[in-house]
Amino acid sequence: MIANLWEIFVCFYEILLMAYLFAKKIGFQKKDIFLYSICVFIMTNILSLLSFSNCSANKRLLIMLMCYIVASYLFFGKRQNANKYKYILWPCFYVFLTILSEKLTFSLAEALSSYSIEELLVFSSARIQFTLIYLLVLSTSIWITAHLGEKEPLLPLPVILLIFLLISIGIFATETIFDISLILHANSNTYLLSEQLSFVCYAMLIMLFALFACFEYLGMIRRKNKEMEQEQQLSDLEKQQYDFMVSTTESLREWKHDYQGQLRLITTLIAQNNYKEVKEYAEQLDASLPSSGLLLSTGNLAVDAVVSLHMMEAKRENICFHSTIFLPDHLPLNNVEFSSLISNVLDNAIEACRKLPNTSQIQFEIKPFKQMLSLFCCNTSDGKYRCGMKDVLLSTKAERGHGIGLRRIQQIVEKVGGTCQFIPKLDQFIVHIMVPLEEEWNEDSNR
Repeated sequence: MIANLWEIFVCFYEILLMAYLFAKKIGFQKKDIFLYSICVFIMTNILSLLSFSNCSANKRLLIMLMCYIVASYLFFGKRQNANKYKYILWPCFYVFLTILSEKLTFSLAEALSSYSIEELLVFSSARIQFTLIYLLVLSTSIWITAHLGEKEPLLPLPVILLIFLLISIGIFATETIFDISLILHANSNTYLLSEQLSFVCYAMLIMLFALFACFEYLGMIRRKNKEMEQEQQLSDLEKQQYDFMVSTTESLREWKHDYQGQLRLITTLIAQNNYKEVKEYAEQLDASLPSSGLLLSTGNLAVDAVVSLHMMEAKRENICFHSTIFLPDHLPLNNVEFSSLISNVLDNAIEACRKLPNTSQIQFEIKPFKQMLSLFCCNTSDGKYRCGMKDVLLSTKAERGHGIGLRRIQQIVEKVGGTCQFIPKLDQFIVHIMVPLEEEWNEDSNR
């Protein structure tokens, strides 16, 4: 009875380690803790039944590998839209870590004690001691693996399948060699051959780990290249948007410059009772009148264009827009980046306010604060937010391609050593950005 309870405890602890690794590498939501508890309960029972059964080690390994893959797909990463390769690769790597920890434990038992293999395979004080060592080794390897490589690799499907195939073959081959070495170890005539097989087993485990590390590194490089390509495309798009806004603002200023002369002409035609000409001229003006007007004048053409266009968009959506803008002489970002920063903040604010058209409002402020430039935006919110791993805010839109706004804001701010806070509340969403000003402005403000 005690032996069975001990084995169930060991199985339960192994499944907890599995869940921890999958939560870190595949995905985890705190509100789904009950779902994960069900997963741990089911997997513990499956592993316990296999431990008490008489099936071969390779058969038991194959069944557990399939169960780990199914569990990773059903219970982890679904809400974060995890990459499909994770559901295959991390269960496979977890099995690899269990075999590595088991092999290391047997080697320690052989090197540091006089216990025979038979004593370690049946329930005894020796098995309890070295099982605890096995769990310690496995826990350490899981913890190290879970906290290494923060950047997720991006691998194509053929490479994922190749990794799975190679590691799976390596795992079963290693387990087979390990079982044979244990059998040969009991016979003094085959002891040397057992040692050689143990060396081969270690070599294969090291090669498997190196293979996995290489693929992980290549995947990280590929992801970094992909991110750089996306950043370049986004930068080009932002430059085009900036040029369009500047050209639109220039045309508005030119029209405003001509507006006074056009009014004088209309007044003269009315005084001469030339109503037909007034009508024709008014029609020409209406056709040439820009569809928008410049609502803001800060002295910075880029800021004027971006904020004005968003103010007019908010007006069309019946969103109450309040702005307070005081700009320093020298901005800490170039016009394209600063326009992109403002545009992303206001785009997200307007998108959130569209869900509450009757009571929505936006409070937007830009002003110097000590040696920093403060950008503050507070908008009405419905209180519904999506969070990913580590409580990172995600886009509330489900369509693919959305969700780059917050990420782009962080990229721009971090590039110049600033900080940004996203504060989700029940009825408001606040963005507060602090960017260090240039040295010239700091010197001027201190005089």
